[in-house]
Amino acid sequence: MKRSTDLCCRALRVGLALLLVAPAAWANPSGGVVTSGSATIGSSGSTLTVNQTTDRAIINWNDFSIASGETTRFVQPSATSAALNRVTSANPSSILGTLSANGQIYLINPNGITVGAGGVINTQSFIASTLGLTDSQFLAGGDMTFSGPSQAGVVNAGQITALGGDVLLVGRTVRNTGTLTSESGTTGLAAGSQVLFATGGNQRVFVQAGSGSGGTGVDQQGQIRAASAELAAAGGNVYALAINNDGPLTVDRVRMTGDRIALVGDISTNGEQVYTGAVTAQNSIALTSNSGALTFNGAVNTGFNLTTNSAQHTTFRGAVSVGSNLTSNITSPAGSIDLWSPSIVSGGDQTYTGPIFVGQSPAIDSLFGNLTFNGKINGIHSTPNQGFEANMRTSSAWNTNFNGPVTMGTLTSNITGPGAVNFYTDAVTTFYNQTYNGPVNAQVDTVLRASDGNLIFNGPVNP
Repeated sequence: MKRSTDLCCRALRVGLALLLVAPAAWANPSGGVVTSGSATIGSSGSTLTVNQTTDRAIINWNDFSIASGETTRFVQPSATSAALNRVTSANPSSILGTLSANGQIYLINPNGITVGAGGVINTQSFIASTLGLTDSQFLAGGDMTFSGPSQAGVVNAGQITALGGDVLLVGRTVRNTGTLTSESGTTGLAAGSQVLFATGGNQRVFVQAGSGSGGTGVDQQGQIRAASAELAAAGGNVYALAINNDGPLTVDRVRMTGDRIALVGDISTNGEQVYTGAVTAQNSIALTSNSGALTFNGAVNTGFNLTTNSAQHTTFRGAVSVGSNLTSNITSPAGSIDLWSPSIVSGGDQTYTGPIFVGQSPAIDSLFGNLTFNGKINGIHSTPNQGFEANMRTSSAWNTNFNGPVTMGTLTSNITGPGAVNFYTDAVTTFYNQTYNGPVNAQVDTVLRASDGNLIFNGPVNP
């Protein structure tokens, strides 16, 4: 019995000793060593304060986590001052409390970075990365390249606010289910193994290399409020990563660059929207640019309705497939719908309201609906040295309605159901053949002219 009691006492003493010497799990950052610049680190109660006295400082930490109820505060010389915090141990970062700064905060941790549901970050700019950043790049400022073999990701479920600058999350994967705010700057989510973050320009986030074995690189399910939002994932190789956007965006402009871009909800911006990669949507979506352009540089595939509204140009460069209705509207006289796509197919109606510029020779098919063109159609390219005439083929199960003048290289219009080709315009002009496979109705006085070709009617004509 005495031996058992001694063992219990000894175990209790060992346990108490471990509690005394072991740091509290997920407490404020610990083990900080200033390796460049000047800063002091002090604690008072639940608050850790870093007083930075040089414009730039680098601090290596054994651990950079903030527990719930804890606060880490950086006091910096100015809003443009920056502190690079690098974790040198194997500890991941978990921010469940509050991080604040009047300047820019960089957090580099190859083991992973998580901002929990109760985490709050208020800094001038906040950059979190599981990829490395060299001291020399940080100290020099300017464009910065984050790179490294880390397979860890960055997760935000809390609130990150850049008071006057940018929010950038970089990792093998990036997931946001919380709120990211940079109303005066850029919010960037970038997945890959090498990422360039530029100081300025229309595009600031460039994923230069990928890593891993595919999957979703950027999973955006939270709220983003920003002057500009850029979602980027490595694309174009066997390790390509996808982008999933399932959260509301309140931004002036948005750019998504990835191998596959999955959209779940509507997106409305004041400025441009650029999608570089294959866009997919399983439900109906509306994409609206109130004063800018919409650009689709890859294929577009949606399960139900797709509606685009643009004050400037709406450009389709890849094949388009829409399960139900496709509606494309131009809200300014200066804009146009630019078709560089090889094919546009919809299950239901296709309606184009605005001028159409045909850049290639598309096949436009409505399998079970109508085709309606409510503006002029121009397929003539003119340059100082050469001209080019695009061709267009249309096919609809019901009616194909031309409500504006048409100028093309060749025009072929097919009716596969009980409808007709209806002309509500005064002129259709082609350099070469015009071919109509189905009934043709002239609803107003219309002149059909093939300057160097034939007019071919393979169905009844009702003038």
